[in-house]
Amino acid sequence: MGIEPESIEIRDLGFRWGSCASKGKLLFHWRLILLPPERIDYLILHELVHLHGHNHSPASYDRLKRAAPDYERQEEWLRRIGDQYGF
Repeated sequence: MGIEPESIEIRDLGFRWGSCASKGKLLFHWRLILLPPERIDYLILHELVHLHGHNHSPASYDRLKRAAPDYERQEEWLRRIGDQYGF
């Protein structure tokens, strides 16, 4: 991704898998550890993209698609199956 977070924290984020806070801090829900590894990889990439811009703009999704060409499949899986992991 060409960028590194300032820090990473694991905590309870309610109904979010991850978040990108100000000053480059990435936050991840502790339940990520329950997911299959490819879903964890996707969520990490998704949050790293936010270090380039804190939004879900078309440019952000273009960047995400370059890093994770199957991102739409990953997001669909999380929408369909994610609640089985406590969401």
